[in-house]
Amino acid sequence: MRTLWRQLGRFAVVGALSTVLHLALFALFHLWCTEQWANVVALTIATVFNTTFNRAWTFDVQHGSWVTHQAQAFGVFLVTWAATSGSLALLYVWDADPPVAIEVLALAGSTAVSTSLRFLVMRSWILPARALTDAPRLG
Repeated sequence: MRTLWRQLGRFAVVGALSTVLHLALFALFHLWCTEQWANVVALTIATVFNTTFNRAWTFDVQHGSWVTHQAQAFGVFLVTWAATSGSLALLYVWDADPPVAIEVLALAGSTAVSTSLRFLVMRSWILPARALTDAPRLG
């Protein structure tokens, strides 16, 4: 049980940093492109960051291919992308020209929705090593 709580805490830290990265990059990229393009590019970068740090720090995975884990994480990315792009589309139905701050809030809310799913999928499928044991590392 201790491992689960440690993983949840670390996942929350990585998730918070990833969300800040996603939202900051979104605001930056939105200066040069549409909200949907800014979202997908920012979310892609944040997903790679998130998976890399969850792999190494949260789940202590030292086996398997980094590329394979990134590819698997992009399955969850699709859910997050659907949630975030959907929230932006709905926002634009309601307000044709919302301030960037409102767009960022919409993204933050929709990202929160997919976070629980991301933890469960990463813990059970993408990065399952050491997920169910408190056994110390040998060597």
